Amino acid sequence: MNKQKHTNPESEVSNEIIASKSYSSDRGAVADNCRPVKTRVKNFESASLALWTKIVKKIGRCELCGCSWTALHAHHMIPKTGIFIKYSRDVENGICLCESCHKKAHPGWSRFSNSGLSIHELHERIKERCPKKYNWMINHKQDKRYVELDYEKIYYELKKQSEK
Repeated sequence: MNKQKHTNPESEVSNEIIASKSYSSDRGAVADNCRPVKTRVKNFESASLALWTKIVKKIGRCELCGCSWTALHAHHMIPKTGIFIKYSRDVENGICLCESCHKKAHPGWSRFSNSGLSIHELHERIKERCPKKYNWMINHKQDKRYVELDYEKIYYELKKQSEK
């Protein structure tokens, strides 16, 4: 029996394909019989991030420049580390950016030293093009409380949002 594992971080389950070969007696031909076996999500942290990304990118265009013909990325307006981890899976903290604008939002990641925006410039662009998101970001950046995340609970909440 051959086992092949196929996983998809955006799906609730990983599928394990179990292939068995059966031989017909009359011709000696080999037929493959495959059936998916459903298992639970093993890593709710990465699965919830994949769902968060999918929901943020649903807008279908860059929210800063408006382009829709290049690869789209989900960007966290408030960093997803440290004390701000509590907002890492909050859809309101996400903004859909094209690849070019996302590189500008992370100037240290670009091979061109002068291609990035300063944090102030990025926030100004968000303020003029997405005022609701800017106001959310400013209001929530003040909250410095540390919160432990329950990724399984977050995953199922995001799953409900993505199905709407």
